[in-house]
Formats: sequence, C-alpha cells, structure tokens
Amino acid sequence: MSSKYKDMIDAVKEKKTVKPGKQVELEKGDFQALISAAAQVFGPVLIGALLFFAIIIFIITKIWS
Repeated sequence: MSSKYKDMIDAVKEKKTVKPGKQVELEKGDFQALISAAAQVFGPVLIGALLFFAIIIFIITKIWS
C-alpha cells in the first residue's frame, strides 16, 4: 500500500477527543450527513412497522368479518 493511502487511513482512524463540558462545533455538511443517515435508518424501520401493523389489522378484520 502506498504512503498516500496509509496517511489517509491514519487520518480516518484518528479519534478526536472532547473534554467534558466543552461544546463541539460541527463542520460544514455534518448536520446534513447526520440527518441523511438517520433517514436511511429510521425510514425503512418506520415503513416496516406501519406495514406490520397494517397486515395485523387486515388479518383481524378478515377473520372477524
């Protein structure tokens, strides 16, 4: 592996530490990335949960009618 990639990997692995009580400022685009990641995780979960309950309600109404 070339040193260019080693430097890049080391930069990614570098952990930023924050002292307790200190406020962390987000870099440009961080908030948008957090919102996008949350939507990619919670969107399918919410759709799945709604689909599950819709199927249960459908089954119950078919059995009782």
